[in-house]
Amino acid sequence: MPTPEVRALLQSAFPFHLVFDRDLRLLGVGRSLPKICPAAVEGAALLDVARLLRPKGVRDAAGLIERSDQLFLLQIPHNGVQLRGQVIALAPANPASTRFGFIGSPWVTNLETVAGLGLTLTSQMEARYPFDPTAVYSCVLHDWGPPPDSYWSA
Repeated sequence: MPTPEVRALLQSAFPFHLVFDRDLRLLGVGRSLPKICPAAVEGAALLDVARLLRPKGVRDAAGLIERSDQLFLLQIPHNGVQLRGQVIALAPANPASTRFGFIGSPWVTNLETVAGLGLTLTSQMEARYPFDPTAVYSCVLHDWGPPPDSYWSA
């Protein structure tokens, strides 16, 4: 596993992260991920927990690292939730690193989706950042549908 400091940072900053090894076995998950993906537990196979939609054709750790500069899109099979993010080596100075992380978040395009996922702000976050309808409305994305396949690199 990553050092306690790195683990604390991942938990705090990226509550939907996944940590996995070269065999694509989960070594850790973000604190909010089990809310949308109960199958995401230590020891589970990454590709049993989520389908890799983008980049296409990646089936192993080498492929993940080769495409680490690309956008990753994972889908949770049992509910269709998509996670959008990036794969990183957790020890980038070590080319033989055996620990990788998916750093991402649910890809939502409307506020109703968030409520349906059972995700909420903690009371501490709500107290720190009071509700501002202007800010919420400015963050809602218009859903134009998925981008064409030509948008993604092969």
